[in-house]
Amino acid sequence: MPKQLSPDPPAWIAQKAPHDDLVLFSECSLARNLGGLPFTAACSEEERRSVESRVREALTALGGRFPGEYIAMDSLSLRERRYLAERHVIGAEFIEGLSPRGVYVCEEQGLSVMLNGPDHVCIRQLLPGLQLNQAWNHVNQLDNALASALDFAFHPALGFLTSSLSMVGTGLKMGALFHLPGLAANGGLPALSDKASEASLILQGVFVGAQLSESTSRRGCRSLSETLETSLEQSIFGDTTGLLGCSLSQASGDLYFLVNRTTLGISESEIVFQLQHLAGLLLDQEEEARRDWLQASLLGLEDRVGRARALAGGARLMGFSESLALLSSLRLGIATGVLKGHNLADINGLLFRSQWGQLESKHREPFDVVHANEERAKLFRNSFN
Repeated sequence: MPKQLSPDPPAWIAQKAPHDDLVLFSECSLARNLGGLPFTAACSEEERRSVESRVREALTALGGRFPGEYIAMDSLSLRERRYLAERHVIGAEFIEGLSPRGVYVCEEQGLSVMLNGPDHVCIRQLLPGLQLNQAWNHVNQLDNALASALDFAFHPALGFLTSSLSMVGTGLKMGALFHLPGLAANGGLPALSDKASEASLILQGVFVGAQLSESTSRRGCRSLSETLETSLEQSIFGDTTGLLGCSLSQASGDLYFLVNRTTLGISESEIVFQLQHLAGLLLDQEEEARRDWLQASLLGLEDRVGRARALAGGARLMGFSESLALLSSLRLGIATGVLKGHNLADINGLLFRSQWGQLESKHREPFDVVHANEERAKLFRNSFN
């Protein structure tokens, strides 16, 4: 079994980072295609194998600059592929495991290179907290290193060519996952969503499951096995452009994803600047909402956190959506000082470990819904007793 399939949460989620009380992680994905070849969907198997071979050779030639291991999707079970998708090392498109398709995973699972997804290459960096510029710098360094050995498809007027028109230009999608219970409670999110739209950004809720966007369904997520479909609502998935989103009103666990919409006619540095500016507004207004909450209804906040703490320590069955709601209250309690004796790293670890694929991989056996809910409740009891 590849070492990247360890049941422990990825090391990066426990690291201290800027604004990690409000931002779970920052994500940067960069799509590239090799010149002279059709996009992946139109490639023959021989052409896809050529892509895999050439990119792997380029990665190997980098020596120890980006240490990691390559994992072929057809070498993994469905459970193992889902495990990697839940950790956002791969997109949900890769769960099908079509050959030849794989991912190069660097140490700590923060940096990965997906091969033969919608695009030939997708470089992804995950970092804790709000670290958009750092995430871009890491991805850019690896992109430059690969570009010295690979001929990426580029048009002088359009920029980098990608399989989706929404990625043409820079090929860059960047975002951050925010925890915004204060703004969700005071109704401040729609106005901020409008501000995001004005800046060619999208503020959306985080969707639980894998059957949401038409683009994802076209790429095959609707044809997953029946076994997987019965458990879809017990994971948070993304595709190669970021987390799967939904309307603000449908968000789970007070989790919201801010991502750029425009990649054409704008530079990478401008994308980072726009995201950082809007992220600053979100942080300021969420902090203000929490201060107002503490002043207006400290007892109500203590009650919400106390109930979540009691349920986390005593539940015998727990669904995934329920666990997200509990984690929202517990995270809020830690950040405001209402809940003592726990830290954000514990909460981040529970968020990852309570997903279906993580539970199955830990126990190395197939689950049904009741078994998954039982093991998830046990995970919470062990953490809060």
